[in-house]
Amino acid sequence: MNNFTGLPVIELVRPLDHHRAWIVYSDGTQGIIDLKPFLTGAAFASVRSNHRLCNRIEIDEIGSIAWPDGTDIAPESVYNAVIRSNPVIPDLEFRKQLESTAL
Repeated sequence: MNNFTGLPVIELVRPLDHHRAWIVYSDGTQGIIDLKPFLTGAAFASVRSNHRLCNRIEIDEIGSIAWPDGTDIAPESVYNAVIRSNPVIPDLEFRKQLESTAL
């Protein structure tokens, strides 16, 4: 559990095409979410317009997803989005491919 939010911890985040990300939590919850609804406002202008920056998504110190420019999305918002995204369990080959993808 995340000490800041009480939510499961993000163990893996991988950028996908069209501003989407695959997220895996410590409790096994995982899903592909659309980041576009979160990337609004001036703070996210760089991430929205720069695909290279958007693909540098990472897990920050409070257990949410963030980018090197300092922008992030609240952990509870990300978790709720994964839950609402009809969480999927990718087949083993797809998971291996995602896990081996260099960021």
